[in-house]
Amino acid sequence: MTYEEVMWLYPLKILRVIRMLRIISFLEQLSGIIKSQYMQHQIFIENIMHVLVTVIVLVFGLHVLACCWISIGLEDPDGDLTEPWIVSQGLDVEPPENPGFIKMSKNARIYWTSWYFIATSITTVGYGDIAGTTTHERQFTILLMFFGLIIFSTIQHRTG
Repeated sequence: MTYEEVMWLYPLKILRVIRMLRIISFLEQLSGIIKSQYMQHQIFIENIMHVLVTVIVLVFGLHVLACCWISIGLEDPDGDLTEPWIVSQGLDVEPPENPGFIKMSKNARIYWTSWYFIATSITTVGYGDIAGTTTHERQFTILLMFFGLIIFSTIQHRTG
């Protein structure tokens, strides 16, 4: 089978999110065991578990969003005269040999650049060195900004 024949199956990979529920369930069980053995430190343990679950969910969410950003950057712009972010950043070619640095493959450079963009956009830092150039990329970036506001306002509300 060729890539084009099975490409429609790739969106089904989002079903892997179900695994995340197992990890959270395991952490809750672990928290219960620790609480029962160390009752005097219960509040501290609960806070550590909340932070751990939040970090795991954020990292997983950033990964999913980074993969979405990559897929948007790999699509052909229909009628858009601008090139996608991957091409505008020069990530569509293999990097030149650079002694003294770790050699990263083209795909690794695209993935980590995508992670960087998502992290700076969600945290509202947004350095501006990477930006959406096509219409779809700009639409995704707008949704990403609102998503970041919702996430961090929810975290602030829970801790405040």
